Amino acid sequence: MKVINQRGEKDCGVACLAMIFHHYRIKVPLERIREKAKCDVNGTIIYGLTQASKAFGFAAEALKGDYDELRTAIENGEICFPFIARVIKNNTLEHFVVVYGMNEKEVKLIDPASHKENVVKKEFLQQWTGQVVTVSPTENKGKNFSKTRSFFRYFEIILQNKLSLCLILLSSLLLSGISIFSSTIYKKVIDDYILGNVRQIENRNFLDLLTSKIDVICTTLNALFLLFVGVVFVQLLFTFLRSLFVLKLSQRIDNDLMKNYHAHVLQLPMSYFSSRETAELLSRFQDISDIRSLLSSAGVQIIMDIVTAIAGGVILLNINTTLFSLVLGILFVYLVLILCYQRMITKKNRRVKEIYTEVLSSLKETADGIEAIKSTVSEKRFLKKFQSKTEEFLKENYHLGITETLLFSKVTGVETIGSLVVLWLGSNLVIEGNLSLGALISFETLVYFFLNPIKNLIQTMPNIQKTLVSVERMSDVLEATVEQQELEEENDIEYKTIELENVSFAYGYRENTLTSLTLRLEQGKKYAIIGKSGEGKSTLVKLIAGFERATSGKIKIDQKDIGAIPLGKLRKNIQFVSQSTFLFNSTIRENLLLGDDTIDNAELERICIGCGLTEQHFIGGHSFFISENGKNLSGGQRQRIAIARALIRKPKILILDEAINQLDKLSAETILSFIRREFPTIVFIQIVHDLTLLNGEEQKILLEKGTVV
Repeated sequence: MKVINQRGEKDCGVACLAMIFHHYRIKVPLERIREKAKCDVNGTIIYGLTQASKAFGFAAEALKGDYDELRTAIENGEICFPFIARVIKNNTLEHFVVVYGMNEKEVKLIDPASHKENVVKKEFLQQWTGQVVTVSPTENKGKNFSKTRSFFRYFEIILQNKLSLCLILLSSLLLSGISIFSSTIYKKVIDDYILGNVRQIENRNFLDLLTSKIDVICTTLNALFLLFVGVVFVQLLFTFLRSLFVLKLSQRIDNDLMKNYHAHVLQLPMSYFSSRETAELLSRFQDISDIRSLLSSAGVQIIMDIVTAIAGGVILLNINTTLFSLVLGILFVYLVLILCYQRMITKKNRRVKEIYTEVLSSLKETADGIEAIKSTVSEKRFLKKFQSKTEEFLKENYHLGITETLLFSKVTGVETIGSLVVLWLGSNLVIEGNLSLGALISFETLVYFFLNPIKNLIQTMPNIQKTLVSVERMSDVLEATVEQQELEEENDIEYKTIELENVSFAYGYRENTLTSLTLRLEQGKKYAIIGKSGEGKSTLVKLIAGFERATSGKIKIDQKDIGAIPLGKLRKNIQFVSQSTFLFNSTIRENLLLGDDTIDNAELERICIGCGLTEQHFIGGHSFFISENGKNLSGGQRQRIAIARALIRKPKILILDEAINQLDKLSAETILSFIRREFPTIVFIQIVHDLTLLNGEEQKILLEKGTVV
């Protein structure tokens, strides 16, 4: 079975399913399986694995029993290899592995976090929970799955820059021709001018033909020298031009990759971000540089190395078949080395990138939580945690470097010994009169011209493996399903009523957060959703705002299913303000407008006054520059800005999810009074814990255990 490694700590179950699918010749990206298994920050559960299997046309069953029952079921054909087993690693961590064989003494399994291994029966029983998931193909396997383009999508970017690519290839071909021509000049100088051509070799080759053409142009050594100088200058010119073309192509590829990545991220649903860490998105954005390098400079160089190696091989074969056979032997050893190290380098590259993501996550966690760290005097603990991750990263990176160094050292050794053998055999041919000295020196020159491209390919191999890992990681984002922005035109929706009919919701395949909830909200009325923490209040308003989709039941706006309303139009009319206010690194005015220049200045000023955001409260007025996430503002000031930002968009439905909990009571009452007075026709929903902020107009909705009491 092929080993498919997990991309993160929570992906073990998903990776196990991917391996079993691959075993049955169905290749499914991990991200697609994640979506079907409803994987979240806590990973996935066994039920999620069975549902994901069925989604791709496989039959799956979750079973529980002891080891003897398992062996009996296998012997009776009730359970077939491979299957998934749930284990507990290090006595704490829930984990999934693929079992693909077993006997009386050991169990053959694949750990998606590492590799294939044979575990003794006793050790397996210590970790195994007694639970397995059997997965077998049906006649519908893979039918509901459309294959993705994976790596080929990136070559489309290159094809969009055909002119630059053609110029690079043309200049590279000219440089190859110049190099071959230069070796011909060396041969002519040695054979015709230094040795005086005292001995003619009967077998004429390609270089001899080129030499005869040079005789027509240059009849003296001085003229030949001037020709050589001219060739060098032309070579320098084309080298400069090629570098310029490669730089321009790299810039365009970078631009396209970055724009496409960011545009795709903006279209992903909220559930994607709630199940991922920010560091994952950042580290995958950094992978763009690896992909760009392969597509531009390294990619073009690989193509030219192949072309150059073929051209050099043809010329070497034409000069002397015996020496060329020896060179092919060197090439064969190169290929063996590549095959021996390819999988090892890929695995180590993947591990380095995974740990680097954890390092980024730890660093971001420290920066975001620095106030809590200092107030609890926890610097040493967080430093130790970060150092542990850093040391692990450096250790894995060191092992990767050692592996690459071993490969390059062996390649260099083979190249050096091979060149000496070529020189020894060639010298014998010269002494025997079967080869001229100039031809031997030209052959030695062209050997590097032939082998160097192959050597470059080998040296590029770690970068190629690194890039392939980067492509896999980028695919985690680019293959994620985006929100459906436009389904049909919005017709006569005035947002007068919101109806929830038997709505239930669960995160992933876990227990329901909301259960059979029925509710009707009307325009012009105010609603206060109350209840203890964890009762589903925030989940309810996120469903109304379109940030989450109900597991079952219907949500209607003006009798129209919320799923049939384009998300852009829905969110334009529903403004949601959460308790965790986010502000951008910009001015107050820009944070309010967010690029919308259609907002009237008088209206903006009116709402700012109503929310207590008058210009005299800030140095520089609304041009006051906000630092990262509003760190130079108080919590109350941040919430004022967030509420004002929502109100200036004239929503038909306004939702405040504890969005005034950092304001003093007087300020909160002032803002609420302003909203009630100035926006009397909207549907106003707020989640509150302080019931004294309510003035009696609000209809109270009490949530308990995910349903309305």
